[in-house]
Amino acid sequence: MNIIENIIPILHVKDMEKSIEYYQDRLGFKLEWKDKSYSGVYRDGFGIMLYQDADTKLQQVWVGLHEMDSLYDEFLDAQVSFIQHPFNNRWAYDMKVQDPDGNIIWFGTEPKKE
Repeated sequence: MNIIENIIPILHVKDMEKSIEYYQDRLGFKLEWKDKSYSGVYRDGFGIMLYQDADTKLQQVWVGLHEMDSLYDEFLDAQVSFIQHPFNNRWAYDMKVQDPDGNIIWFGTEPKKE
């Protein structure tokens, strides 16, 4: 039996409202809960916690996908800030986006067979 149910990264943000808006409007996440310093956003059953902190540090999170091209199109329409557009590596077909605080969200799936 597996012990770990899921892993939820915690990203430090400077402005909670701006970050929630970005995750909802640009990345398609939904706000699950919010309190004074923390908020939880989720998409497709997976979540990220946001922690408001004046001493924000750059962070990254990997998001494994079943399929990426439709998400890429969605992000293009939403004018998401890309660090790396989809690229086929030997280990993954991946792309990287950046939120307003500089956190890197790294999306990937199995490499494409060409």
